Amino acid sequence: MAHAWGYGPGKGPDTWHKSFPIALGDHQSPIDIKPGEVKYDQSLQPLNISYDPSTAKLILNNGHTFNVEFEDSQDKSVLKGGALEGTYRLKQFHFHWGSCDGHGSEHTVKGHKYEAELHLVHWNTKYVSFGEAVKHCDGLAVVGVFLEVSDHK
Repeated sequence: MAHAWGYGPGKGPDTWHKSFPIALGDHQSPIDIKPGEVKYDQSLQPLNISYDPSTAKLILNNGHTFNVEFEDSQDKSVLKGGALEGTYRLKQFHFHWGSCDGHGSEHTVKGHKYEAELHLVHWNTKYVSFGEAVKHCDGLAVVGVFLEVSDHK
């Protein structure tokens, strides 16, 4: 089955809303982070991230990246705090990368793309499952980490 989204001609982020109308909103990927427009919220609490690597259960090649999927029936690998209400369990992580340096990240900072980006996908445990959580605007929390190529070892 062909994916209705991608990164190539005619399938890039600017077309995703045609197959997935929610992608037209302002809480949807990809975003360009503009440091000069960011506002600090003093009321936010620190993020609390706790991961138990023994809960990893499957590595899956889905055709455009690989996912490391986690046992998510217990609160062993969770994300809490910050702007989040409640507990979010880790479901999986995956990477975005390109064929050459500077062309891999999904998100950008002032238009700059990074070589790769790690996404840690969590679901809100106020819902009964990941499948249910994905249907709600507060159902998922994704931590994104930019990765750069370096000569340092």
